[in-house]
Amino acid sequence: MAALLQPVLEKLGTPVHDTLFPYAWGPTLHAARISLAYQGLCRRYVGEQAKARAEAQAKARAEAQAKARAEAQVKVKEGGKGGDEKQVNGNENEKKAGEKGEWGGETRGEMNWATYLAGYLVMAWGGTLLSHTLLSLHAPPLLSLAPWINYLSVHIFLTLLFEYTGLPSLPKGMGGIGGIGLGALGGMGLDAALIPLDALLRGNAVVGTVALLHSNALAASSSSSAASSAASASTAAAASLAAASFSPVFHAILGASASAGGGVLATSLRTYTPHWGLHTPTFLVGAGASRSVLISAADVWAGALVGVLAGVMNGRVDFGDGVLAQAVNGVISSFGGQGKEGGVVIGAKAAATYVYAGVFAWKVWMLQKK
Repeated sequence: MAALLQPVLEKLGTPVHDTLFPYAWGPTLHAARISLAYQGLCRRYVGEQAKARAEAQAKARAEAQAKARAEAQVKVKEGGKGGDEKQVNGNENEKKAGEKGEWGGETRGEMNWATYLAGYLVMAWGGTLLSHTLLSLHAPPLLSLAPWINYLSVHIFLTLLFEYTGLPSLPKGMGGIGGIGLGALGGMGLDAALIPLDALLRGNAVVGTVALLHSNALAASSSSSAASSAASASTAAAASLAAASFSPVFHAILGASASAGGGVLATSLRTYTPHWGLHTPTFLVGAGASRSVLISAADVWAGALVGVLAGVMNGRVDFGDGVLAQAVNGVISSFGGQGKEGGVVIGAKAAATYVYAGVFAWKVWMLQKK
């Protein structure tokens, strides 16, 4: 089964163009996908604000019109004139207010470019920063300008494309990542069409992060054994990292962070609004029902599941010799893993992709049922 996805997974590591755009397909596609999701959140917020303003204006117009009618009736009773004029003026004011309340569907709304780009980067890199912090490593954006150029250029290009070509980018309820519907392809059709890409990118990211944990644990173990006994701090750090590399709980937390960290941070801080603030993570809120929370948290628990799966396939997480272990080993062998040290990373990425595809398909189906 891993052989079916191997060419695609290997392609993610190759540059888009050796000269014109020397950045790998993996991060470039991720930058584009996050840009679509972030623009969808921004447009939804702008639309909600426009709707609130329109409703407030409509209420004010109704109150002004009622007041004008009452005054006109008083003047009619008193035998005066001007009631018709006030009614006409009220209608004219209502028309003008209605025209001002129209919304053109802007992406940024009141946000300046600095806030807009920073909010996007939080959503794009939040998972990377969280997972690397757990691993006590510096994230790639902190070490090189290449990720900045890669992500910002893609995001700015897509933003200008949607703003100046009239192509809509509308949110369609895919939880943390923010599903996007485009014009006639909106709704379940496009959400379903994006499942393979989302699954591929998430699986690649989570398994890559878990592999980083394992490789660093091995390196730390080797260096600590070669170091003198005086280097107790280094030895303790290596022991802690080794323990984490064998812990299913740490694998689950690491997988969830790499999978949904960016989306959770962006929606919790509301980085798609002009004024950021701390709010309850959306995956904890749902709609008040356990099923809704389960759906909204799919990105989180799927990442945790894939993190543990990657640990099992690399021989780091052991379920013993029972029936569960036999079932797990059967899955491992079908994807090319060996169930021991040095398991095949491509096989783990393929398995993760299939898991994510199944979870996202279920999520789209459940959202469309509501």
